[in-house]
Amino acid sequence: MEYSSCGSSSSQKRNYQRNTPSQFQALESIFKENPRPNPKQRMQLSRELGLTPTQVQHDRADNCMLRAENDRMRSENIALNEKLKNCICPKCGPHGGDSYFDHQGMKLENMYLKEEIDKVSSIIAKFIGRPQR
Repeated sequence: MEYSSCGSSSSQKRNYQRNTPSQFQALESIFKENPRPNPKQRMQLSRELGLTPTQVQHDRADNCMLRAENDRMRSENIALNEKLKNCICPKCGPHGGDSYFDHQGMKLENMYLKEEIDKVSSIIAKFIGRPQR
């Protein structure tokens, strides 16, 4: 078991107990088989895992609550990422996918435009009689 303290002031410190990975795994497997153990089963579990029966009972409730919150936050994160993908900037248009490919595309377009400038410059130079650059 690991202990850590957390609190706003030194006089109100609480010791929070974290279950070890083996305790957590054991509790998970037992609660999958029997989601509501009776007091006798909780007592046996607490002896096997080195916890109090109350900790066994409350750990399950806390775990369920945290799982639900985690699922909610995960779905919210997915939704926000989807919104970000579809975000449109007035100056640069829709948010692109990969900046590397955007950069390469801009380089190609820049080369094409430079070639066009050279072509137009040579045509103008022929008519005006100036040397090309």
